[in-house]
Amino acid sequence: MAQESDVEALARFQLEISPRLELLVLAAGVGTAGPFAEYPLRRLDVQVAVNLRAPFLLVQRLLPALRAAADAQRSRGARVVAIASITGVAAEPDLAAYGATKAALISLCESLTVSEGKRGVNATAISPGYVDTDMTEWVRGRIPRDEMIKVDDVAELVMGLSRMSRYAAVPNVVLTRPGVQLWRA
Repeated sequence: MAQESDVEALARFQLEISPRLELLVLAAGVGTAGPFAEYPLRRLDVQVAVNLRAPFLLVQRLLPALRAAADAQRSRGARVVAIASITGVAAEPDLAAYGATKAALISLCESLTVSEGKRGVNATAISPGYVDTDMTEWVRGRIPRDEMIKVDDVAELVMGLSRMSRYAAVPNVVLTRPGVQLWRA
């Protein structure tokens, strides 16, 4: 999703399937860790492209379909759910670039709800700590897999949000692991 042409193709494909879209889940993401002082700008650029620019463009292109679904589903509306990260809410060492892009994604969801909520299109960012996926393999030396958030937990939250009425705006949901620290990935 780093290429604009890929995002455009995905939007066209969706619009060919249906002129209405009740739920859009923005789950593409990329991230790498590294010290702030030496972090390469090319890696930042890729993260901005995938974690922020692609979701922004996809929502722009699919907004007419989301609005059409909201008009057709007067009680439910339409919802955009973006998988952000707890690092977009609470900083973590060596994840400045990733956290900044996820904070921007959270802001994008809030802005979308502010601008489109009256039309029945709401957006929610889900900001989990470490989820047991391939993307978190690098941290398993300090956080065992069985202590990570499960993919099914995130999926259940997405489905619950999709069933809410258009009158319930949920800007951001933070998922964290149980323990003594509230903001803990």
